Amino acid sequence: MGSEGIAWLDEAGYGEEAAVNRSEVFDVTGAGDTVIAVLAMAYASNLSLADACHLANVAAGLVVRVAGNYAPTLAELEAALAKAT
Repeated sequence: MGSEGIAWLDEAGYGEEAAVNRSEVFDVTGAGDTVIAVLAMAYASNLSLADACHLANVAAGLVVRVAGNYAPTLAELEAALAKAT
């Protein structure tokens, strides 16, 4: 859904989540790549599709806060997850 968030469809049905960060967007470079990478890693690690999408959405929300290509640290992701849940 781009700047609106993320949506998924699995055997449990359809779900969507609004974008985690819509107010501090400086550069979207790498946000889509981040979503794909985090989603694939999380789903391959046996998270549900909904939880994997949530994690990917939070990670993308961190990436867009920084100009240029950026990879958030684990500590940043953990802190953002604590705020987002």
